[in-house]
Amino acid sequence: MNIYKYCRQILFAREKIFVRRVSPRIASRLFAPPGDFCGV
Repeated sequence: MNIYKYCRQILFAREKIFVRRVSPRIASRLFAPPGDFCGV
């Protein structure tokens, strides 16, 4: 499997949980700018 695809799948699931736990205001601020969250 492509590492990029694999990374995107994990981030997609993580984003859902993260947005639910953290306030949407902070979440939108984090995800608004383009960035690579794979390392985090």
